Amino acid sequence: MTLHKYILYLIVFVCGSTFLSATYGGTSLLVEAEQFQFFGSWTVSASEKALGEKALAIANAKSGDLPAMTAIDVPQEGSFYIWARSMDYSEDKPGTRKYKLLIDGVALDKPVGGHCKQGYHWEKIGQIKLAKGEHLIAIEDLDESFARCDAIFLTTDNVDPNSLTADQLKAYHVKPVTKKTGRPFTGYQAKYDGLKLKEALGKLQNDNIRINFIKGINAKGQKLIHPEFQVKQNGKWVKVNSNPVDQKMFLLTDETVKVNTPLGRPNWYGAKDQSSFIEVGGKKYPVSGQGKDPFIAATAISLYPTDFKKIDADMAELTYRSDDGRKVSSRWSLNEYDVKVVCDFVPDKSAFYSLGYCAFDEYTCQEISY
Repeated sequence: MTLHKYILYLIVFVCGSTFLSATYGGTSLLVEAEQFQFFGSWTVSASEKALGEKALAIANAKSGDLPAMTAIDVPQEGSFYIWARSMDYSEDKPGTRKYKLLIDGVALDKPVGGHCKQGYHWEKIGQIKLAKGEHLIAIEDLDESFARCDAIFLTTDNVDPNSLTADQLKAYHVKPVTKKTGRPFTGYQAKYDGLKLKEALGKLQNDNIRINFIKGINAKGQKLIHPEFQVKQNGKWVKVNSNPVDQKMFLLTDETVKVNTPLGRPNWYGAKDQSSFIEVGGKKYPVSGQGKDPFIAATAISLYPTDFKKIDADMAELTYRSDDGRKVSSRWSLNEYDVKVVCDFVPDKSAFYSLGYCAFDEYTCQEISY
């Protein structure tokens, strides 16, 4: 008797699964907003009723006007209905939390977020033909009034996602495609073209780490200093950065950018540098000041190591200069297992500044152990 019930249960389960698959046989893609690669002026906000218990939010009118964006991969060509899930309130300024959705840089005609219902609700905002391959989705605030975006749903089936359960929707979940940004310090490679290392100027060393400061001359006859790192492994000194161009210092600066703290998370917004971009579907889209990558928050100025001075047995000074005359002085010393670098920078005018340093670019995260 127990066995018969068990078999019957399996039959019902399999038939039910087949029914769902046959009902929605097209292509459907669910993209959760908090998984966008670039947040722009939006921030991730905890939200219990959201599909992933998080959503993207515009905190207030002062949050800025940079769009949130991400790339997705569409597995096959088709005519897609586009839906967005947003929060509104039926009795608290309903219809005032609107934003627009853009696909490949083109805004859909209908704004999102003004459904006037209580809580989260799906809205159909258009239909668009998409080719197979990568496409860019972006959301941009309209009302400056606490807009919330939970998810985007693209489907070739004429199905209302409001009629689907959260578990059914999650079956269509896709992760965005992570795009590399145009590096803000691309001029570094040209500066190091033809570099020939000529002379050892000095070193710092302890039982575990050695730094040799070597003077080099590039193809234009300019002097550059290469800090060559070595670590002791099995009693032997081993180089860990063979390419001088892998170490980069850069200065991010913008006169018009503002510091904002939406939902307690400080960031810059308002920078209009167009040098940083992503390429999606053969088109380039600027991503300056965007979300998770602080290295593209504003215009980047490359700094090059040009002068070396040994201060004492335990400290050396390396001076970095930019092509436009800015200077950063750095003092180097060694702890037992790491390197300490203290930088001094005196700005020539009032603006916002952030100093960054890259090291060991030739190694992936998986190749580095701590």
